[in-house]
Amino acid sequence: MKKLGILLVVLAICLPAYGYILVYKLTASGTSANFDNYPNGWLLEKASGSGYLVLDVNDEDANVLNDVQYIDYYTDKVDNKPTKLYDVWTTGGDFLQNILPGRPPKGKNITALNVDLWNGDSSLQLTGLLLGTNSLTDIGTLDDEDNKTKVNVAKSLKGSWEYISGENLGEPNETLEEHGTGTLSVTLDSKWTKTANNPDETKGFGGDITSFLAPESGPSEEEEEPGVKVPRGLINWLEKIKGYKLPGEEEE
Repeated sequence: MKKLGILLVVLAICLPAYGYILVYKLTASGTSANFDNYPNGWLLEKASGSGYLVLDVNDEDANVLNDVQYIDYYTDKVDNKPTKLYDVWTTGGDFLQNILPGRPPKGKNITALNVDLWNGDSSLQLTGLLLGTNSLTDIGTLDDEDNKTKVNVAKSLKGSWEYISGENLGEPNETLEEHGTGTLSVTLDSKWTKTANNPDETKGFGGDITSFLAPESGPSEEEEEPGVKVPRGLINWLEKIKGYKLPGEEEE
């Protein structure tokens, strides 16, 4: 698997409904059984990965996700040179958020995330389960009078993942090339979450996940209105500030 990340890129079509956005920093580690390039048998390897899990939560029902995106970034060799790359995973039908009511003495609600992430041709799948305790948190949202509001969300979740790759996954003629499992952890990124939700167009994106993740969402050298502040989106930051590129665009 090598950084949980060598895959085709697919950008999911985002639903137009706005809610609030939660941006989690994700880390994964574990063990993978790899058959690719090992025609005489399978090889056990360490597996690790990191990225950003972005949830667009319906503001009327926290159990409903309008959209989910996972931005995976890693370093891989391209023409024998270490190269910073990123991919965007889309979601399968089983990516669900469930808010479980808490009971005394703590009484805090619990968030359960059933993870289901795929690449474009269904040759790679990452599934898992994450659990975390909720608490009232400032995520950058404002009420009708522009006062800060707090939302009951999980600041961190932990669980496990399972990863498979191959041809015709889920079909009778399925051929596995890699199979791995391990631990999964996500932590709420306060800075990016507040940027995604801030309704001030000079500071944030008002809960619009499409704009927040658009590569062009950031300051430009040729602003139409000089002096007007433009917020920087997550993928724009990865590309322009951190130097990550989509596979195939390394030389551009």
